[in-house]
Amino acid sequence: MRWASAFSAAVDTGEAARDAAASLAHDLDGASADLVMCFFDESHVAGVADLAQALRDALAPGCLIGASARGVISSEHEVEASPALTVVAASLPGVELRPFVMVNAAWVAATEDAEEFARCTPNTRAPSW
Repeated sequence: MRWASAFSAAVDTGEAARDAAASLAHDLDGASADLVMCFFDESHVAGVADLAQALRDALAPGCLIGASARGVISSEHEVEASPALTVVAASLPGVELRPFVMVNAAWVAATEDAEEFARCTPNTRAPSW
C-alpha cells in the first residue's frame, strides 16, 4: 500500500491538475493509482471536467472522486482565499473499491436507518449499527 499527496496553487485548472498528477506519479514510483481523491476550491469548479480528464490521462485511476470546498488542506497548510487543488492518490493492491454518491439530504436518513443506508449506497456493506 502506498499513499501520496500533491498540492497546486496554479490558477489554471488544467495546469494545476497536471502539476499535481506529475508529482503523484513520481511519488507513487510506478505503483498503480487505484484511488485518486481531489479537493478543489471554487476557482476550479468551472474547469472540473478538465481537472478530471488531466488526472485520468496522467494517473489512470481505478476510482476517481472529487469535491469542491471552501478551504483546501494540503500536507503543509490550508488555503481559503486563493486557487487551491489537493490530490491524494493511493495504490491499494488487493483492495476492492466501491464508490457511491450521496447528497447531503440523504445522509440524515441513511445515518438513522441501516436499510436506507444500504439503499443509498449500492454495492457496499451495510453498517453494523
